[in-house]
Amino acid sequence: MKFDFEEFNKGKLYMVKEAREKYAWDNKERKETDEYEGVQLKLEVKQDTYKYPTKDGEVEGLNLNEEVTVIVKDGNIDDYKSLVTEGFSAPIPVEIIDWSDVDYFERKGANSTLRVFGDVKEANQSTTTSTTTSSF
Repeated sequence: MKFDFEEFNKGKLYMVKEAREKYAWDNKERKETDEYEGVQLKLEVKQDTYKYPTKDGEVEGLNLNEEVTVIVKDGNIDDYKSLVTEGFSAPIPVEIIDWSDVDYFERKGANSTLRVFGDVKEANQSTTTSTTTSSF
Protein backbone atom coordinates (compact mmCIF):
# COMPACT_ATOMS: atom_id res chain seq x y z
CA MET A 1 0.00 0.00 0.00
CA LYS A 2 1.38 3.41 -1.01
CA PHE A 3 1.69 6.04 1.72
CA ASP A 4 -0.94 8.79 1.20
CA PHE A 5 1.19 11.89 1.70
CA GLU A 6 -1.51 14.21 0.37
CA GLU A 7 -3.75 13.09 3.24
CA PHE A 8 -0.88 13.20 5.78
CA ASN A 9 0.11 16.75 4.77
CA LYS A 10 -3.36 18.24 5.39
CA GLY A 11 -3.54 20.72 8.25
CA LYS A 12 0.19 20.63 8.95
CA LEU A 13 2.86 23.25 9.43
CA TYR A 14 6.49 22.32 9.93
CA MET A 15 9.64 23.79 11.46
CA VAL A 16 12.99 23.40 9.66
CA LYS A 17 15.45 21.79 12.07
CA GLU A 18 18.32 21.32 9.65
CA ALA A 19 19.34 22.14 6.09
CA ARG A 20 22.32 20.55 4.38
CA GLU A 21 23.60 19.82 0.92
CA LYS A 22 22.77 16.32 -0.34
CA TYR A 23 25.10 14.31 -2.53
CA ALA A 24 24.48 10.98 -4.24
CA TRP A 25 25.36 7.87 -2.23
CA ASP A 26 27.60 5.18 -3.71
CA ASN A 27 26.38 1.85 -2.29
CA LYS A 28 29.44 -0.02 -3.52
CA GLU A 29 31.94 2.40 -1.98
CA ARG A 30 29.59 3.14 0.96
CA LYS A 31 30.21 6.90 0.82
CA GLU A 32 28.87 10.12 -0.66
CA THR A 33 29.98 11.03 -4.16
CA ASP A 34 30.65 14.47 -5.67
CA GLU A 35 27.32 14.28 -7.55
CA TYR A 36 25.15 17.06 -6.11
CA GLU A 37 21.48 16.09 -5.69
CA GLY A 38 20.06 19.12 -3.90
CA VAL A 39 19.16 20.26 -0.40
CA GLN A 40 18.07 17.90 2.37
CA LEU A 41 15.79 19.47 4.97
CA LYS A 42 14.88 17.89 8.28
CA LEU A 43 11.43 19.12 9.33
CA GLU A 44 9.34 18.61 12.44
CA VAL A 45 5.54 18.78 12.54
CA LYS A 46 4.72 21.74 14.81
CA GLN A 47 1.05 22.22 13.97
CA ASP A 48 -1.38 19.44 13.10
CA THR A 49 -5.03 20.48 12.85
CA TYR A 50 -6.07 17.40 10.86
CA LYS A 51 -8.81 15.39 12.59
CA TYR A 52 -7.96 11.69 12.61
CA PRO A 53 -10.79 9.16 12.97
CA THR A 54 -10.23 6.74 15.86
CA LYS A 55 -12.39 4.25 17.73
CA ASP A 56 -12.90 6.94 20.40
CA GLY A 57 -13.96 9.61 17.89
CA GLU A 58 -11.92 12.24 16.06
CA VAL A 59 -8.52 13.17 17.48
CA GLU A 60 -6.45 16.17 16.43
CA GLY A 61 -2.65 16.46 16.39
CA LEU A 62 -1.58 12.81 16.26
CA ASN A 63 1.57 13.63 14.26
CA LEU A 64 2.89 16.54 16.33
CA ASN A 65 6.70 16.46 16.65
CA GLU A 66 7.09 13.76 13.98
CA GLU A 67 10.09 14.27 11.68
CA VAL A 68 9.93 14.42 7.89
CA THR A 69 12.86 14.67 5.46
CA VAL A 70 12.36 16.80 2.35
CA ILE A 71 14.74 16.53 -0.60
CA VAL A 72 14.74 19.64 -2.82
CA LYS A 73 16.27 18.39 -6.08
CA ASP A 74 18.89 20.79 -7.47
CA GLY A 75 18.05 23.26 -4.66
CA ASN A 76 20.47 25.91 -3.42
CA ILE A 77 21.34 25.65 0.29
CA ASP A 78 21.44 29.46 0.59
CA ASP A 79 17.72 29.61 -0.24
CA TYR A 80 16.89 27.54 2.87
CA LYS A 81 19.38 28.60 5.58
CA SER A 82 17.14 31.45 6.76
CA LEU A 83 14.30 28.98 7.48
CA VAL A 84 16.34 26.88 9.95
CA THR A 85 15.38 27.37 13.60
CA GLU A 86 18.48 28.22 15.65
CA GLY A 87 18.78 28.18 19.43
CA PHE A 88 15.91 29.99 21.12
CA SER A 89 14.71 31.83 18.01
CA ALA A 90 11.05 31.47 17.09
CA PRO A 91 10.49 28.75 14.48
CA ILE A 92 9.45 29.89 11.01
CA PRO A 93 6.38 27.88 9.94
CA VAL A 94 6.76 26.22 6.53
CA GLU A 95 4.56 24.10 4.27
CA ILE A 96 5.62 21.24 2.01
CA ILE A 97 4.73 22.12 -1.58
CA ASP A 98 5.29 20.85 -5.13
CA TRP A 99 6.04 17.32 -3.96
CA SER A 100 6.55 14.69 -6.63
CA ASP A 101 7.45 11.50 -4.79
CA VAL A 102 7.33 10.02 -1.29
CA ASP A 103 9.30 7.20 0.35
CA TYR A 104 7.89 5.76 3.57
CA PHE A 105 9.97 3.21 5.46
CA GLU A 106 8.22 1.46 8.32
CA ARG A 107 10.54 -0.27 10.77
CA LYS A 108 9.48 -2.56 13.59
CA GLY A 109 10.83 -1.46 16.95
CA ALA A 110 12.17 1.81 15.53
CA ASN A 111 10.85 5.09 14.24
CA SER A 112 9.44 5.04 10.73
CA THR A 113 11.01 7.34 8.15
CA LEU A 114 9.16 9.64 5.76
CA ARG A 115 11.13 11.19 2.88
CA VAL A 116 9.46 13.61 0.47
CA PHE A 117 10.84 14.89 -2.82
CA GLY A 118 9.48 18.41 -3.16
CA ASP A 119 9.99 21.91 -1.79
CA VAL A 120 9.03 24.05 1.18
CA LYS A 121 7.84 27.63 1.48
CA GLU A 122 7.23 29.91 4.40
CA ALA A 123 3.62 29.50 5.49
CA ASN A 124 1.20 32.38 5.16
CA GLN A 125 -0.30 32.64 8.62
CA SER A 126 -2.40 35.72 8.01
CA THR A 127 -5.52 33.78 9.05
CA THR A 128 -4.11 33.04 12.51
CA THR A 129 -5.88 34.96 15.26
CA SER A 130 -4.72 35.76 18.76
CA THR A 131 -7.10 33.12 20.15
CA THR A 132 -5.49 30.32 18.13
CA THR A 133 -3.19 28.06 20.09
CA SER A 134 -0.14 27.01 18.15
CA SER A 135 3.30 25.73 19.02
CA PHE A 136 4.82 28.37 16.74
